[in-house]
Amino acid sequence: MKKKMINTEVFQVTQYQISRALKFWDLLIKYLMLSGFKVGHKQYYGTVAIKEGIELPVRVREKCRRVRINDNKWGFSELVPTGTLIFKLDTLRSKEWEDTKNKPLEQKIPIIVKYLEKKVQEEIKLKAEIKRRNQVYEATKKAQEELQLRKQVEEKRLKDLISECENWNKANQLRNYINAVRISDFKKRFNSPLEKRNWLEWVNKKVDEIDPLMGG
Repeated sequence: MKKKMINTEVFQVTQYQISRALKFWDLLIKYLMLSGFKVGHKQYYGTVAIKEGIELPVRVREKCRRVRINDNKWGFSELVPTGTLIFKLDTLRSKEWEDTKNKPLEQKIPIIVKYLEKKVQEEIKLKAEIKRRNQVYEATKKAQEELQLRKQVEEKRLKDLISECENWNKANQLRNYINAVRISDFKKRFNSPLEKRNWLEWVNKKVDEIDPLMGG
């Protein structure tokens, strides 16, 4: 009869290993609590050992081996439970402990807990390093943004200066022209002295508006 795997939040074993898996968890939790850990559940991760804000996904499973099954001329394979218990730290760099010939998994609990404590300290250092790098990145980004802003301000100031210089030159050129018109014979351009006078008032006002030194 094929042994069916039973999946729970804390283990994945056959019915023959449930009692042992529960006893293992009971003993492991006691050791973890003595070392300052808490054990909880996290969505998508399952059971986690928690200490100093670090959550380590852990689980117990029964080891399986792949067995080839021959069915007439067609052959296939399936995973068959072996009765060997495995405890797994299910992080990016995972690590497993399992029953061995001379030492069952229960006797490896002190080693497991010691490794988890070491892993917590590594994760704390890693988080601190990531935080430091993020701070450096944000400070560098801010400095670059401020530098870019100062550059944009300087470019605008130079652009405005060039524009003022060009307007100043235009205003002076216009004044030279206006002086030439003033001394010229008004009859060639204007119908009357009044028209000339009105034009001079208007054009001088416009030139002053262009001249940056006159508030233009």
